[in-house]
Amino acid sequence: MARRQSGHTSPSDPTIGIAGLGRMGTPIARSLARSFSVNAFDIDPERASSTPDLRWSATLRALAASSDVFVTVLPGPRELQATMAGTFPHLAAGSLWIDMTSGDPETTRDLAASAEKYGIGVVSAPIGGTPEDAVRRSCRGSI
Repeated sequence: MARRQSGHTSPSDPTIGIAGLGRMGTPIARSLARSFSVNAFDIDPERASSTPDLRWSATLRALAASSDVFVTVLPGPRELQATMAGTFPHLAAGSLWIDMTSGDPETTRDLAASAEKYGIGVVSAPIGGTPEDAVRRSCRGSI
């Protein structure tokens, strides 16, 4: 992962952006924040006030632009498509998108093809488990 002009971190210290701070995304973000620089965004602004321990981006575009690793933890394929359609242009070439959304593999494959056009790496890592599993860091398929 190359260092970006905006002062992003080195490959050993990436900035992680997480989109989707619901029942699964919040504990995953908190877990990652123990070891990495993490920024967050959710379409529901109330989630920012309920997680003051996380650093929040004002917009999805700002989150993408500040991320070396971009993680999606969304309810399903419809939300994933809507989120990623406008996100790829704001992620830097050489960044990594990790999709933890449980849903339609076809959607992820189609989006991965779009990501490739922008030079963005993709990891499909749908998670299995409950919010309690996420808090315990014991989800199946989790990073």
